Amino acid sequence: MKVAINQAYFFPYIGYFQLIESVDKFIIYENVSFRRRSWITRNRLLNYASGEPFFFRVSVKKKSSYSLMKEVNISDRFPEERRYLLEVLSHNYSKAPYFKEVFGLLSYVLHKNKEKSIHDFNAEIIKELCEFIGITTCIQSDNRHYRYMETELDFIYNSTTKNLNIPLDKKVYRILDMCQFEKADTYINLPGGQELYDTNFFKEKNVALNFLNVPKVKYSQFKNDFVPHLSIIDVLMHNGKTGTKSLIENYDIISSSNTSKSL
Repeated sequence: MKVAINQAYFFPYIGYFQLIESVDKFIIYENVSFRRRSWITRNRLLNYASGEPFFFRVSVKKKSSYSLMKEVNISDRFPEERRYLLEVLSHNYSKAPYFKEVFGLLSYVLHKNKEKSIHDFNAEIIKELCEFIGITTCIQSDNRHYRYMETELDFIYNSTTKNLNIPLDKKVYRILDMCQFEKADTYINLPGGQELYDTNFFKEKNVALNFLNVPKVKYSQFKNDFVPHLSIIDVLMHNGKTGTKSLIENYDIISSSNTSKSL
């Protein structure tokens, strides 16, 4: 079974959905540090008039930088932010070819979502978008049965890091524990992680480490020069669910033995 693990981002870019499409099970993990000014609470759309990207956001209640995602709740200002976001979408995308169907979906998702934690809030949006697009991967965002693992990981990591054959990265232990719990034989990561993981350590645990190889995604954005890596909202507005699904399916899987270096 192929597994991928990531945190819940706010209306993420198309690569996030390509990662979901590439696996049998996608785990949205909450027991990780919340980071301000990250893709957890913001993403980018396209200004129709200027052709320039701009950020849109969801606010959260103030927490320390050491808080976990599961401990951070969205702000009470969300109803106002939702209204503003829908107005921004209408203003900038009303002339997009698939505006009507996509705007209706987004309005529904944003009004339906009553989740309080930023993890649950983003996870529900991701699930709804996958259902709309037609991505059938099993998505798991309830992490209760992994919580015991974090205490065990602290003990294992702190007691074994003196062994030079073991990577000094708690994240690696977490990934491998989760893969073994799920009986996964393959872990797939976005291409940005190629220099972060020890390929041999994964092999020792009988888990193949692979990476997503994504060709440059390009499509018409009104009459503007193309701006890559915008929110999936922009992709949907210009391509609809069928066209977006085709773009998402355009990727390759590369074995880590061909691409990455051992740490």
